[in-house]
Amino acid sequence: DISGARTMDDLPANARDYVLALEKMSGTRISAIGVGPGRDQVVQVRDLIED
Repeated sequence: DISGARTMDDLPANARDYVLALEKMSGTRISAIGVGPGRDQVVQVRDLIED
């Protein structure tokens, strides 16, 4: 159960690898992922305001 995760480090290695693979396949950066139905159940993958 990853619903309590709030950072990438909180996620299991396989989940982190999956997010990175999705970025590579899609050719775009993923900023955040939902880990549950709640509005607060979000993991920020990358800073939303990056140079």
